[in-house]
Amino acid sequence: MKILVILTFSSITLLWQAAYGQAPNTRALVSEFIELIQDHAYMRHTIDLDSGRTALLEETKNISEISALKPHFKSFLKKLKDHHSSISYIEADEEDEDELDFLEKFAHITYEEAGYPPLHFKSDLLEGRFAYVNIPGVALEYRKYIETIGSQLQELDARNPEAWIFDVTENDGGSIIPMLWQMYALIDQDTIHSFLNSRGQEEKQTRIMWQTNGEKFEERLFELFKLNDVSLHPVKLSHTDIPIILLTSQKTASSGEFFVAAFKGQKNVTVIGQQTNGLTSGNTAYPLAKSYLLNLTTDVLKDRSGKRYAIGEGIAPDRLVVLDADLQKLKKTDAAVKAKYIDAALGFLREGSTGK
Repeated sequence: MKILVILTFSSITLLWQAAYGQAPNTRALVSEFIELIQDHAYMRHTIDLDSGRTALLEETKNISEISALKPHFKSFLKKLKDHHSSISYIEADEEDEDELDFLEKFAHITYEEAGYPPLHFKSDLLEGRFAYVNIPGVALEYRKYIETIGSQLQELDARNPEAWIFDVTENDGGSIIPMLWQMYALIDQDTIHSFLNSRGQEEKQTRIMWQTNGEKFEERLFELFKLNDVSLHPVKLSHTDIPIILLTSQKTASSGEFFVAAFKGQKNVTVIGQQTNGLTSGNTAYPLAKSYLLNLTTDVLKDRSGKRYAIGEGIAPDRLVVLDADLQKLKKTDAAVKAKYIDAALGFLREGSTGK
């Protein structure tokens, strides 16, 4: 599984600003940072890494606190121009030798504790026949997310819906794992898309989200989020061959876009809305010592039709929703804007069409 965490939420980055004590070897950390970029970054060709390494070591040579490296790392990542790589910092226990120590805090903190509003979960049977589920972005509380979406799907499935409407218009990313976890029965093939690295190597992605590939980082994350529980296996659904509508906006980004890519091209699926944000690149999380998580863009998306997405290229809808001038002035999550997308889906379904 290529992506475990895509931390596009600025809120999560802001959680990890605490100071860390004296660092015995910040130079080694800077060198490791550069080596990861050199070995894995999709856009590493945009930087002269030899001169970049020399310059970064020079500008950080007098830094003794690990936390103070963050702005230098961020500035360097911007030079990649992939618009997706990021670096996060969390205060670690200096006496703990486990470099994944920061995952404990990440796995257990809640949105409330982080000072951010709860996720916007909403589901309904529109017009008494069309099952609507809002799919928000997710960066924390994975298990709660999986259980909530599962319950919503089960409740709506029991009411014999004629179609599914999945709304990702306000989904700006996070982790793809909770988003797709409960969608297993609604996706019609095991391979949902692929990732291509800069060397042209392809890694196929499966619809199975509840299994890891045995890597230490993934195993630890699943353990800490309590995802290794058979009771969490995807809910069973009866209505899996009915039309599926995906609602997208320009805010739909990163893992929100991968949610769309998992379905787009399926015969009973229609994407309605606007072209997505364009963060259709795959990120891989690399721990740096005990304090940093480098979320590095390592691949680009190749969907089930064989289309390869360029850096910055969004996913085009099958049916475009055009917002008038007044609606364009409103926030993308404003109720009036949301209603426009939902009305477009309902209009399409009333036509009784499953075509594009």
